[in-house]
Amino acid sequence: MRWITQIAMIATSLTPADLRLGPVFDPLRSDPRFEKFVASLAPKQNRH
Repeated sequence: MRWITQIAMIATSLTPADLRLGPVFDPLRSDPRFEKFVASLAPKQNRH
């Protein structure tokens, strides 16, 4: 998991959708840490 966090910190074109749908990430999808990480990348919604 540490490598995915490091990759995301580097300027990259990976999006949360890439992480959710890309087959290379299939083995990580059952890991709650991966799900939490992907959720942290989602744009924050403003509530007025």
